[in-house]
Amino acid sequence: MEIQINQNTYSLEASKTIHEVLEQLDLPRHKGVAIAVNNAVVPQTEWDKYALQDADKVLLIKASAGG
Repeated sequence: MEIQINQNTYSLEASKTIHEVLEQLDLPRHKGVAIAVNNAVVPQTEWDKYALQDADKVLLIKASAGG
């Protein structure tokens, strides 16, 4: 299956949860990170249950300090 994360395409062997994909791709998964899948925000408490599907578009946003 293929998914997009921040406009980069990734090929995965099978359906995985958001948490599994972030871990596999070594992407941030800590406080200050927000995820939307197909323009719908997914709460961090759901990342270990939300299974990504082929052609999903994921937006990963990291908060940064500053003003």
